Amino acid sequence: MRRDLTINAIAKDSKGNFIDPYGGLEDLNNRILRKVSSAFSEIL
Repeated sequence: MRRDLTINAIAKDSKGNFIDPYGGLEDLNNRILRKVSSAFSEIL
């Protein structure tokens, strides 16, 4: 799947475990919006 921000790639499995391939939970806790790829060039 293609995502724009790290926090938008966070998911939960059926057991309640977080799947966080891009470190979005840490960004969320630090109140940071970080792009996953340079392909997304919008200004945050």
